[in-house]
Amino acid sequence: MNDSHRNIRHMNDSPLKPTPTRHGIVLAMQEELEALLERLPEVQTFSRGAFTFWQGYLGNQEVCAIKSGVGKVNAAMSTQALIDYFTPEVLWVVGVAGALSPDLHIGDVLLGVEALQHDIDASALGFLPGEVPYDERSTYVADARLITCAQKVGGELFGARFKTGRVLSGDRFIAGSDEVRRLRERFAGDCVEMEGAAVAQVAQKNKLPFVIIRTISDRADGQAPQDFPRFLKEAAKDVALFIERLILSC
Repeated sequence: MNDSHRNIRHMNDSPLKPTPTRHGIVLAMQEELEALLERLPEVQTFSRGAFTFWQGYLGNQEVCAIKSGVGKVNAAMSTQALIDYFTPEVLWVVGVAGALSPDLHIGDVLLGVEALQHDIDASALGFLPGEVPYDERSTYVADARLITCAQKVGGELFGARFKTGRVLSGDRFIAGSDEVRRLRERFAGDCVEMEGAAVAQVAQKNKLPFVIIRTISDRADGQAPQDFPRFLKEAAKDVALFIERLILSC
């Protein structure tokens, strides 16, 4: 990285962690990116090929974000591009999800302790549904240290709205009670979305610690906020605050 990438003024009003760390953030949607950028005092934007990166500091912590877009392929490509460009030491995965667990409600914030792909199915070849053929693993477990720290910070910020659970990812938008029941029973999933497990798989391949954070936007059975755009903006603000606290604390 050349010197121009370093000429970013640090925040003066944030407590400094003893050890500076490079934090990568993968977001799917524009609203999430805008909410995050509001918390970075100065940001530089860089383009590399098809990818754009937003880079700045929180305290003495260097941050680089990428907007992946929707779906597992977009998420995987963007994550690898972020890793190649920025070489982060920690990866935070941010977005919204639909609830599968009856214990999750719209507006809850879920910390994903593990993730898997629900739509990969090579059962005709003798593999289990959700199992990636010939890969070392198919369930991707978040970093234990980050989980412990995030549980403390999340509990303080969100109280009863803060939950932990398993994230399911697939290239289909789930919007029916039968599908919710199937995913819950087959994969013991707590929420479902379209990117997290793909990001987690890339992180695992690169031996990079990660955590997935999802705001519950709907019930995955057709129940959703009446004013979804407004909800999404508010949810993005919640998660941006959470990410800021995590980066300064964990």
